[in-house]
Amino acid sequence: MAIRNLQAHDVKIRIMGDFAIIHGATSYTTPEGQQAQGRYTDCWAKQNGKWLAVSAHVTR
Repeated sequence: MAIRNLQAHDVKIRIMGDFAIIHGATSYTTPEGQQAQGRYTDCWAKQNGKWLAVSAHVTR
């Protein structure tokens, strides 16, 4: 999907040792020009000193 003007809001980051969960809300413009919003959750794991994305979930 080609969206524009993607912005994140109300982002909350929880770090638990070598694991992190990020929750947030988004707002964006659809290809048809309408304003829309959604939410997301990302999970990250720290391995060998680097943060790696483990999973991502997006709702619209």
